Amino acid sequence: MNQASLSSVTLATIENYRNAANSAARAYQVGSQRLISALNTGINEQIYSRTSKVAPQLTESVSKVRGRVTQIVIDGIDQITSGTEKAVDMGSDGAAKQVTKVAKFVAGIDNTTVANGLQTVARLSLPTAKVALAVSSKVAGGAKALSSAAAGKGLKPVEAAVAKVARRAKATTRSAAQAVKTTAVRAKRKLA
Repeated sequence: MNQASLSSVTLATIENYRNAANSAARAYQVGSQRLISALNTGINEQIYSRTSKVAPQLTESVSKVRGRVTQIVIDGIDQITSGTEKAVDMGSDGAAKQVTKVAKFVAGIDNTTVANGLQTVARLSLPTAKVALAVSSKVAGGAKALSSAAAGKGLKPVEAAVAKVARRAKATTRSAAQAVKTTAVRAKRKLA
C-alpha cells in the first residue's frame, strides 16, 4: 500500500461526495417542480373550475398572475440548482487537484527517511480512508435514490397536501358562491 493508493481512495471519495451533492441538488429541483405542478393542477381542477362559473374574468386574471409567479419560482429553482452544481463541481475539482498535487510531491521526494515515513503514514491512513470511501458510497447511493424518488416515486405526501388544499378551497368556493347569491338577492330586492 503506497501513497498512490491512498490518493486514489481519496479521489474516489471526493467523486462520491460530488455525485451525492449534485444528486441532492437535482432532487431539490425535480421535487420542487413536481410539487409546484401538483399544486397548480389542484388549483386548476378544484378552484378555478368553480370560480370560473362565478367570476370568469377574475379567475382568468388570477390564473395569469399565478402562471407568471410559477414561472419566476421555477426559474429561481433552476438557477439555485445550477449554481449549486457549479459550486460543488468547482470545490470537488479544487480538492482533487490538491490531492493529486500532494501525491506527486510525495512521489518526488528523494530522501528515503522522509519517503519511508510518508509511506508509513499512508499505510496507517489507508484503512480510515477506505471507511470514508465506503461511507461516501452509501451517501452517494442515498442521494441518487432521493433524486429518483423526487423524479417519480413517493407522491403520497404531495397528493395528500393537494387534497387538503382542495378541500379547503371547495369550502371557500361554496362560501363565496353563497355570498354572491345573497348579494344578488339583496340587490334585486333593492332595485324592485
